[in-house]
Amino acid sequence: MTNKATYKNIDIFWIYKGVNYTPSFKANTYDYVITLKNKDTKKFTRFLYHEGLGNKKGAIDWKSVLDCIFSDMCAYTGTIDFYDFCADFGYDVYEKNSQNIYKACKSTFNKLSRIGIDTDFCNEFTDFLNDYYN
Repeated sequence: MTNKATYKNIDIFWIYKGVNYTPSFKANTYDYVITLKNKDTKKFTRFLYHEGLGNKKGAIDWKSVLDCIFSDMCAYTGTIDFYDFCADFGYDVYEKNSQNIYKACKSTFNKLSRIGIDTDFCNEFTDFLNDYYN
């Protein structure tokens, strides 16, 4: 079953894919494929999204999903380079996992940029969330 939400000109689709072991969480998670489609450009991109088993299966909050994805983009764009990224977020530059996290944030930035989402859009969404939850 595909679920859908819309924020401004972005359609958000998610499909539940099942329970799998997620090495980065060291636990089983509910897995989803998230598709973001820019209605203006007709371009889209996909992300794999994981939620802990303590959450209700299939009932993800699209606002939390976008917040997660956009925060990765902003983490990448808010730093000068890998060393700055590690300093800002407390990662050890000599840990392989630090490089993997940095590369994942860069990949998210590239995917979102290709469909026309920039940091201004992400910041507007953060403002929307602050208003929504407060």
